[in-house]
Amino acid sequence: MISNTEILDALARELAALGRVPEIYRDRLPEDFARPSYFLSAGTRETQPATRWTLEVKQPISVLCIGTLDEDGNTATDELDTMGAEVAAVLADGFLRVGTRALHIQGQTEKRAADDGEEVTFTLSYFDEVPEEGDTQPPAEQIHTTTTIEEG
Repeated sequence: MISNTEILDALARELAALGRVPEIYRDRLPEDFARPSYFLSAGTRETQPATRWTLEVKQPISVLCIGTLDEDGNTATDELDTMGAEVAAVLADGFLRVGTRALHIQGQTEKRAADDGEEVTFTLSYFDEVPEEGDTQPPAEQIHTTTTIEEG
């Protein structure tokens, strides 16, 4: 199964390749975080059986674009718009490459989340393997068989 860690790692690599924003955070923002930066987070994953061996997965992802503060403690709208547009451009082909897979991007929204941030959200929609069940029975220690040959 594809983990959220793998998804966020792939997205971080794509954003880092832009070379514009030096810091990409996950999990939490430190107290004195760098600006400008991105904060990546995964929302609540939804799964449902598709077949006996596969699950249909819907995984929301958010990218918070955090801008630079001016002397008055404000962020320029143009800076946030540029950052949001760059994130949207990374996602424009409709897929996020995660390992050997290309996960379909279903829907994308951008909104001003705070005075100093713009949030880009999208949902990954893909099929994944059902996790394998662990062995519930111990392996056989001995096997006894009898073979009978019938002549006829």
